[in-house]
Amino acid sequence: MKIRINSCTGAIYLGICLEGPVRSNMFIVPKNLCNVEHGHYVFRSTGSAFSDTRGIFNLDASLTFSFVTGDIVTCTYKPVDNKLVYSKSPTSKFEMEIEPPPKGQYYRFCSYLLYGGDEI
Repeated sequence: MKIRINSCTGAIYLGICLEGPVRSNMFIVPKNLCNVEHGHYVFRSTGSAFSDTRGIFNLDASLTFSFVTGDIVTCTYKPVDNKLVYSKSPTSKFEMEIEPPPKGQYYRFCSYLLYGGDEI
């Protein structure tokens, strides 16, 4: 999925998430993203990543890249390889290993726009 960042005034999260946790949290960014088992694999415009199963990714901006207004970010879910791939250009690329969704559940692409001026 290609996503154009029309306006980023704060922080935008892009990625995949399990529908159940998102619905139970009423579509608000969970406060426990720094922990594991929150149902999200997302990447933030500031360069931080958040993994449902691999806490080593959580908040480590050195592993990823940031994006700003005008950028086009590609987010590719590869269920066969259990990977989520983010790219902004051929040289700005980040891969995150993911776990298959629990039986009877599935991932959806998701985005969180934290500020009123954020737009994709």
